[in-house]
Amino acid sequence: MPQIEFINRFILSAGAIVKFYEPKEINFRIVTKIKEDNYQATQEEIAEGFAQSSYCAAKYLCEDESSNRALMRVYMQVPWINTESYPPEERQKQATAESEEVHMEVVALRAFWKKSSSITPALLGFKEGRQTASMPVPNGYIIYLVWAEVPGVHLGDSMGPTNFWKLPDDEKELIHKTFLRELQQV
Repeated sequence: MPQIEFINRFILSAGAIVKFYEPKEINFRIVTKIKEDNYQATQEEIAEGFAQSSYCAAKYLCEDESSNRALMRVYMQVPWINTESYPPEERQKQATAESEEVHMEVVALRAFWKKSSSITPALLGFKEGRQTASMPVPNGYIIYLVWAEVPGVHLGDSMGPTNFWKLPDDEKELIHKTFLRELQQV
């Protein structure tokens, strides 16, 4: 069964403007969606602690008013599996107060920003809100994060640190030492 693309369908598409007030007031325009993943859970999975939330996450390439490129991630609570067609008042009962606690990327980027980290992507925008009555989970959470694109080569992907292990031993050792040194700053 194909995934439902909740974010693309309900809130964002190419050209959309998202306004942020934290850490400063700035607008970002969506250039293109990179990917959207659906992590829907059942009511039972949440009740039994196998999932903290039923949500989807989308990643976008975006740019500010000066055409500086950045990346945006949107987390949005979505209905439990097989409840998507329930009336809004029923889906609203699934709304949860917690949001940041479920998404460690949010916690990490905000913590790095508060510590003025110079070795992690700069947090350019953050906002958290609640879904409207016409959205998948009325009063459910929605979080937007924007961070600076960082130069360099990705040393891993969703399958693990595959690129890292392909490097010569001396490069791996240099990366390891640099990582341990820089980690002390965070």
